[in-house]
Amino acid sequence: MGRNSNTSPQNGYVVRKDATAKRLTATGAEFVPTSSQEFGGFIKQETAKFAEIIKSAAITAE
Repeated sequence: MGRNSNTSPQNGYVVRKDATAKRLTATGAEFVPTSSQEFGGFIKQETAKFAEIIKSAAITAE
């Protein structure tokens, strides 16, 4: 299996480690190990959502 394979046993390993999970949770982060395709979909949705917010508020870079 390749390093980026969704079926790799290492997928999500780091965030499932107790120490990592505790540190993330302590910062208020929510984590859900997902496939790279699911994560890509999430990023597309978030990009579209914030693009609309930025556009409607007429936010520009300085």
